[in-house]
Amino acid sequence: SHSACAALWRQCEASVARLSQATLPSRRRYDARLAQCNVTMHACVGPASAEYAQRLAALSTGGATAYGKDFYAKVSHLFTLACALGILTFRYALQVAALE
Repeated sequence: SHSACAALWRQCEASVARLSQATLPSRRRYDARLAQCNVTMHACVGPASAEYAQRLAALSTGGATAYGKDFYAKVSHLFTLACALGILTFRYALQVAALE
C-alpha cells in the first residue's frame, strides 16, 4: 500500500508544482488542484493512508499561504514591469508628455 500511495502522492505533488510555475497563478486553480488530489488520494488505502492524508492537509494549509504570497509577488512584479514599460514607451517612443 505504501508504494501505491507514494506513486499517487508524487503525481499529486508534481501537478501542484506545475501549477505554481504559471505566469500568474490562481488561488482558485490551486484549490481545485488540491480537491483533485484529495479525490486521487482516496485510492490510497491501508496503513500508509494516514501519513499521506497528513501530507495533503499540510500542503493545503501551508502551501496555500506560500501560494498566496507568490501570487501577490508576481502581480506586483508584473505591475511594476508594466508601469516601467509604459513610462519608457510614452517617454521615448511616442513622446507624449501628458501620458508620461
